[in-house]
Amino acid sequence: MISPADMLQARILIVDDQEANVSLLEQMLRNAGYVSIASTRNPYEVCELHRMNRYGLILLDLEMPGMDGFQVMEGLKEIETDGYLPVLVITAQPGHKLRALKAGAKDFVSKPFDLAEVLLRVHNMLEVRLLHLEIKRLFDQLVVDDALLQNEFSERKQIEEALHRTQAQLSLHAGQLEEQVAERTSELAATNKELEASVSFIRKANEENQALFFESNIMRGQLSQLTRQIIMAQEDLRKEISHELHDGVVQTLIGINIELSALRKGAVVDVHTMKKIGYTQRLVEKSVIEVHRFARELRPAVLDDLGLIPALHAYIKSLAEREKVKIQMTAFGGVEALGDDERTVLFRVAQEALTNVARHARATEIKMNISKISGAIRMEISDNGRSFLVEKIVSAKNPKRLGLVGMKERVEMVGGSLTIESERGKGTTVRVEIPFIVKEIPV
Repeated sequence: MISPADMLQARILIVDDQEANVSLLEQMLRNAGYVSIASTRNPYEVCELHRMNRYGLILLDLEMPGMDGFQVMEGLKEIETDGYLPVLVITAQPGHKLRALKAGAKDFVSKPFDLAEVLLRVHNMLEVRLLHLEIKRLFDQLVVDDALLQNEFSERKQIEEALHRTQAQLSLHAGQLEEQVAERTSELAATNKELEASVSFIRKANEENQALFFESNIMRGQLSQLTRQIIMAQEDLRKEISHELHDGVVQTLIGINIELSALRKGAVVDVHTMKKIGYTQRLVEKSVIEVHRFARELRPAVLDDLGLIPALHAYIKSLAEREKVKIQMTAFGGVEALGDDERTVLFRVAQEALTNVARHARATEIKMNISKISGAIRMEISDNGRSFLVEKIVSAKNPKRLGLVGMKERVEMVGGSLTIESERGKGTTVRVEIPFIVKEIPV
């Protein structure tokens, strides 16, 4: 687990061309107890500094002369090959926030600074980053332990084969040894002792293998727990950002549009200016639509307010319109009796599966069915698109596996199971089953 001391000792880099901003952020972080803080006003130095120091968090100003924050993030992507950029962007331009998140930043703060907000976002990002690094460390250790375990099994197999060969040779020469029993008694006794030592060694190796296997299972459990914590933290962060977009950005854009409408009606302006105002209003309206869409993809408010089925209908409608694909959905109404966590899991799995189909499968038709089976809720998503080799995609060396791994982790968090079937000419089916037990009310 990540301790408070780990958080305070994490390496932080401040990147801003304004000396006053750098000084303010450094002082604020040191007052909060952070001890490993570096800074630069030259954006060209950031990538090399990160390559040498691997910062847990980079506070990055987007507007700098010569090289802006978006170019810096492109350079950081070549260093962070796993795709995770520990970047908290700083901007005074509201329009840059969504662009920064799409470019790979994990969060943002606005100028002028709200120090309490900055400290909270720094703490949250460091916690997620350190958990991410801890998971990677545990996974690498698990790979090493698994290699050691395989080596132990190989040695044991060699010993057993040697024992079998020795026993076969003894049986082959049994008839020839009758006349030499007396002479060879001492030699056989020595051989028996060697065999006993071999058996003892095998028993000891087996015990050690069992201990290693037990330890490996514990580490797998810890890795799974850390992954689930990250998923929960990501879900909370998605919800928070979605609410901020709804309550902050959208309201601001609507306010701008109202002001433009009032200006258009009340002011005496020429035709050219009226056209400019109208064009600006259309841009603001388009921005409101885009922010709404982005907020819905992060965490649709309808999921919390109305339930799973309305949320899926809204997402499917939006996806079908964007990707020009036919999506048919049938659902068992009783699914709304599931808890919040279970309904969130079903929504996220559906979102990930439908997005994968839209991006990669080249499907023209998708069918989703949510039904009740014995003791469980089953959700199936099938398409008529291109198939793929499931085992190859989910292998440990394939970077595209992370989305499928995230789906599996989410489902297992609520005690469910996930299977994927893909066959050439028949498309792909994603199947999720989550326990659903209706408690009977005593009469």
